[in-house]
Amino acid sequence: MNTKTEIEEGRVNNERQFHVIYLTGAPASGKSTLVELLEGNFQPMKTFVYSRVLADYLREKSVRQYSQDHLREKSAQLITPDDIEIVDTRLLDFVTENAKKAHIVIDSHAVTKETYGFRVTPFSLEQLRKLSPTLIFVLYTAPSVILNRIKNNSQGRPTVSEFEAGFHSELQATVALIYGIQIGIPVYFLDSDRPSDDLVSEVVKRIERAAGK
Repeated sequence: MNTKTEIEEGRVNNERQFHVIYLTGAPASGKSTLVELLEGNFQPMKTFVYSRVLADYLREKSVRQYSQDHLREKSAQLITPDDIEIVDTRLLDFVTENAKKAHIVIDSHAVTKETYGFRVTPFSLEQLRKLSPTLIFVLYTAPSVILNRIKNNSQGRPTVSEFEAGFHSELQATVALIYGIQIGIPVYFLDSDRPSDDLVSEVVKRIERAAGK
């Protein structure tokens, strides 16, 4: 027998006219570049860049001007579980408000590199059901490409070894795969070491196929 919550969640999903896309990948995998290109080439679409919203929130509660670079560099030294909970709520509100207006791309990653190793702060199953993503895209590329991108433009990302770069990608891919299995949606793994136009075309094609176009 369906519970009231399950019925309500089902009604919300049926009312949606657009897709909610979870985009993830390790640092320097190309998420930010892909989001920018999608914003300029695929409409209607709205984006929620988790690190950007988190940096904005930290600026709101502190006199310090935190940036996305600060978050990449310091991570656990700056961010508390309460901060994550608040931004998660903002994400749910954002999806609820915009899911009937446009496709939504959530740019986020659960795995962060810390001084002691790695930390995973995933969505709970309840949060996933409320977000109800319909597609998951995971960007990956060779560890040597990741290292070269960080070397050329670190943007606050910590220096890592080739093993750490590969391990980070594997951890992030595992979290995304678990998300897909938990809620029963497809997960697409895309190599970002290709021309940007090709990557954008592949993502748009997958979205349009899922929308029945």
